[in-house]
Amino acid sequence: MEELEEEEEVYELLEDENDDDEATPEPPIDRSACDRIEKMAAVVAWNPSAELFLNQLMLGDEQFDFMFPGHEHYAYYRHRIAVLGRRPRLLYS
Repeated sequence: MEELEEEEEVYELLEDENDDDEATPEPPIDRSACDRIEKMAAVVAWNPSAELFLNQLMLGDEQFDFMFPGHEHYAYYRHRIAVLGRRPRLLYS
């Protein structure tokens, strides 16, 4: 029970951190694009070294252009990586 309370406190601290951030980039309106960004950001936040491999793999695929600078959702993608990277990793939930 104490672990759950500690976990909730950590998430509250993370939410407070986000309040201090500059303007948060807007997520895409398209739900499938938003889901792709969330999944890729989660993978990169978990294993940052995978980003180079994924960039090479997804190069030229329009659905994953958000992974490259210059795309309208690149800032949101980088923001999600930063947010997900600050969260504690819960392996067994």
